[in-house]
Amino acid sequence: MITHGDDLLISGAWLLGIGTLVGAIGQTRQTLTSTNLGKDLVLKGNGIEAVGNSLQAIGRSKMLNPENERSETYFIFGAWLEAIGNIANAVGIDMQLSGSVEEGTRTDAIGSGIQGLGAAFETFGASLTE
Repeated sequence: MITHGDDLLISGAWLLGIGTLVGAIGQTRQTLTSTNLGKDLVLKGNGIEAVGNSLQAIGRSKMLNPENERSETYFIFGAWLEAIGNIANAVGIDMQLSGSVEEGTRTDAIGSGIQGLGAAFETFGASLTE
């Protein structure tokens, strides 16, 4: 089976949407109950988002064109950073659920910062495109 970059971008976007929705449901559940109930969904949502970001990075790599290589490189790097950030979020939440609340919160916060950095790289790449 040959997978084109466009297919991976679309699949990645769907997974990002699904992961965000799963995470939002978990966060809402956690907020409404004032307990850890729902953190498992937040963890799973971050994992799904990490897969989505990875697919988008791979898809953009397959579509790399010499004309826009510079801007696309920022998009690709940003997507990988976002995937890494999502993984760090999932690890941090898992640590919290395992009892290492302070360390888990710190790891989760670092993951969010890495995601933000990835988004900044993607934004910069978008600013370089026509």
